[in-house]
Formats: sequence, structure tokens, C-alpha cells
Amino acid sequence: MIIKVTVNYIFHNCFVLTLPDRVLLFDYPSSNMLGREAKQKVKSLIEGKKTYLFSSHSHGDHFELDFAQLGQPRFNTKFIFAREIESYLKPQSGQAVYLIDADDTLQLDDMEIHAFSSNDLGVAFLINYAGTTIYFGGDLANWDWEENSPQEAEFIKDIWEQTLQQLQAYRIDLAFSNADARLKNWSGALEFIARVRPQWFVPMHTFGKPQVLKRFSRNLQSVDRVFLYEEVGDEWEIDI
Repeated sequence: MIIKVTVNYIFHNCFVLTLPDRVLLFDYPSSNMLGREAKQKVKSLIEGKKTYLFSSHSHGDHFELDFAQLGQPRFNTKFIFAREIESYLKPQSGQAVYLIDADDTLQLDDMEIHAFSSNDLGVAFLINYAGTTIYFGGDLANWDWEENSPQEAEFIKDIWEQTLQQLQAYRIDLAFSNADARLKNWSGALEFIARVRPQWFVPMHTFGKPQVLKRFSRNLQSVDRVFLYEEVGDEWEIDI
């Protein structure tokens, strides 16, 4: 079955994924990192819709502590957070919060959500919805920093390699993974595309400067199935 999907870029690792009967909002950051345009765009995309908000970890560029502001009780908004976020949570009256540990699977309504351990903080998500598989990496990436100690480098690469091997067992329809321009290896984005072979790919971790993706695109054999967004709200319509 072909599903029509719309992806909207908001900021950094924050994207809105609109599916036929729901919206998935990923890694909405601390509000002080978003401009008025970005906040209004998110509001317009989720308003009046069944919404699931995913936060991969507690870093401020990926998580809004006052997440209740995004809730819509009438539409039963649900929040899926990495377990490590639990210690940062304040009482949020009436909010449906689900915590997930690495290597665990959560059955939520008609979605199956599996969490992979991150080599940074928190988790990455693998979501199965209506036979469609969506991967959202959070800050799981190949962080090949020159200043890494041998122990840090080994840990990072071991988790990265383990995750890629696991993902190769799936048919990934849509993948979001980091392509950090500060690293020569683009934090593993090119390797991810080559080995996991997602049908569609969204590069992330641009710190609000998506213009760097023009440089990233020069490393690709084809850009036809890669979302090369340029500004807040840019939209990508695909069939998966």
C-alpha cells in the first residue's frame, strides 16, 4: 500500500511528518531556539490533528521541557520520550507520556516503536506504521571527532556499526539521520545511505543552517530521494 507523506523542516533535528491520519513531530527543541516563524509553522501543522511527539533525548536542541504547550487534549496528543528524559519531567497535567528504554519495543495504538541505544544520549526510534518503516536517529551518528579518546572512538563506532547492521535487516522507507557539516565524514550520513539503503532520506543536525546541505549533496550519486531543504517550513511530498 502506498502512503502519501509530507515532511516539513522546522529546525536542526525538528521535523513534522504528516501521515494520512496523524502527525509525528520529532525532536522539538527548547522554545528559545526557535523563531516565531518556526513556532507558528509547527502549530499550523499539528493543530486539530492526532499528534505523536517524539523526543530522542534531553539536550535542549532536541527537547522542550515545557512540552505540554504542544498538547491538544481534544485530539489525545501523545509524547514518546527516551527514558533518560524522565528525570527532567515536571508534572504535566493530563499529558500522555510514554518512556522507552534502548532495545525496548512499545506498542502504541497501531504503531510499533522500537528504540536503539544512542552513542551520544538517549535513543533512536524505529517506527512501524501501516506496514511502513520510519527511522529517526536523534543523535545516534558516527561522531568521528579528532579529540575523541581511543575509548570514546571505540564506543562510538561500536554502537554505530551495531545499529547499521541491525537496520540492514529492515526495509526502511523513510530515514532521518545526522549529516553534520563539522565532520569530514558528515557524521556517517553517506555511509548510512550506502549501507541501510532507505527509500527516502532526510539529513539532519544543521543547527538552523540548512545551506550546508548544498555541500553535502555534492557527495551524493543522486539527490532525487534526499530532502535538501533550505529554510523553515520547506515541504517534501513523497509516496512511501
